[in-house]
Amino acid sequence: MEELDLIFGPNSNLNEIYRREPGRVLVAHLEFIFQRMGIPEDQIKLLSTKIANYCRKLYMMHLAGEKTLHWEQEFISTQNREMPVLIWEDEIEMLYHLEAMILFGRSALDIGAYVFTRLLLPPIGQKRIDSFNDFSKNILKSNDEYSELKVALQALENNEESWYRLLCGITKGRSLRDKIAHQTVIHIDYRETRPYSEKEYCHVILGKYQGVPLEKFITDLSSGVMNFCLLSEDVIVKKYS
Repeated sequence: MEELDLIFGPNSNLNEIYRREPGRVLVAHLEFIFQRMGIPEDQIKLLSTKIANYCRKLYMMHLAGEKTLHWEQEFISTQNREMPVLIWEDEIEMLYHLEAMILFGRSALDIGAYVFTRLLLPPIGQKRIDSFNDFSKNILKSNDEYSELKVALQALENNEESWYRLLCGITKGRSLRDKIAHQTVIHIDYRETRPYSEKEYCHVILGKYQGVPLEKFITDLSSGVMNFCLLSEDVIVKKYS
């Protein structure tokens, strides 16, 4: 049984959501890619391990997001929608899953950056980058060879609510990921989605006066990270085909 089978197992819903599981396309072409690269055996083993680990982190991110939504639905079913009270263990439980999703997402990107750099950026097989920040900066200043990745990042870099900026920060200041890892706790609150609706819904607070509905926040971040990684795999396979 392949290692990816041991990671995703029979109950993964990633095929239903993304039409494939991360790593599958890349691993299917890996032997041919390694032959084209002509890299030493020890590097092949390391890259294979990194691919498996980045897939684990992506799946951990996905599951943490799903568990956050499931837990919030269970919680709100016990509350008065006009004035839900999120305190004590209830608040900690939601923060546990939500912050885990954010940290797993950034970890997946950093591990993935090592793989993407080794297989894409010159000198091929030699350049080492362990930070998605550094990888993305290389892509943004690259030529048209990586145009699909460059276009994807350019569309996100000026949007402070995009998964890219939330996980990788802006030119000045820390990213949301850095803040919850080193400085603070993510802020969640129940607010009216529409004025005078008299019903409050869970929001993630990203700015002083700004809130993003929980489901949108989780879906945008999780799917954004996953889809960029899948696109990176496609660009790698295309490069060596």
